Amino acid sequence: MAKGLKVGDIENSEILLAVGFCKLLAVRIADKPRRLRVLDVINYNPGCDADKINELYFKKYGEKLASSTLSGDLQLLVEYGLCDTEHFGRKKFYEASGFLRKLCKLAEKLEKKQNLDMPSKIAMVMKG
Repeated sequence: MAKGLKVGDIENSEILLAVGFCKLLAVRIADKPRRLRVLDVINYNPGCDADKINELYFKKYGEKLASSTLSGDLQLLVEYGLCDTEHFGRKKFYEASGFLRKLCKLAEKLEKKQNLDMPSKIAMVMKG
């Protein structure tokens, strides 16, 4: 350990790094509220392919997404570590990542009394 650094300093640095990462995610995701809604569908319906996600999105939000739009959103969500994929043949199946599940659990601890949907939980945690 570098001279003058304490264990608490390192822990605080890690916390600041995590907060910074969450804020970056918020900026990248919140600029398109649709992405949070896609994430909500995936979180509550793990193991769906893009067609099923689009179908469930339409049922919940009354809007059908172009497959290119959904594909781009899914790619970003995977890139930022919010979704995991599993490949079976040519299809990809999506589920919330462990990171996202931890983020939601943290939000639940912070706001146990309110009944928030998943996008609201993420937005609350990312606001700090």
